[in-house]
Amino acid sequence: ALQVGDDVARFRAFRCKLEGPTGVAVRLVGTGDTIFDDCEFAWCGIGVDFVGGATSFPTQTLIRNSRFHNIVTAHLRGTGGTGKNVNTELIDNFHDKDELAVGPTDYLLLDAAGSTGLVSGCRFAHATNQATVLTIAAGIMWAANATEAGWSTARPV
Repeated sequence: ALQVGDDVARFRAFRCKLEGPTGVAVRLVGTGDTIFDDCEFAWCGIGVDFVGGATSFPTQTLIRNSRFHNIVTAHLRGTGGTGKNVNTELIDNFHDKDELAVGPTDYLLLDAAGSTGLVSGCRFAHATNQATVLTIAAGIMWAANATEAGWSTARPV
């Protein structure tokens, strides 16, 4: 796993492939101003794992024009008291299933209290924007994302 650790600022990844084979492809721990652009996250349990606490957590993360596929557990995860992420922007990403048309347990599991950000222009290989596979904190905005049901600005329910 690629781990971007505490006090790392301005980490950039362009046109790269980040993969397992198991576990986590990328772990962000207390980072700031991180960009993944035109990257591929694949063949792992978790694509991007946000790790932090009350005072040290990932901030200003941009994941844009990237592809997630063949991920078993979650494409992006930041749960409970240890997964707070602030100003996370997920823009124009494609979230696919695996070769057998099996999706992850969760595409997005970003429900840690205090998390903020924006999910916009992303495409999910799922029938609808259900909260059972798209779980986001109240502070994360959901703007015009697509599932098999079409484009929607409605938050996952």
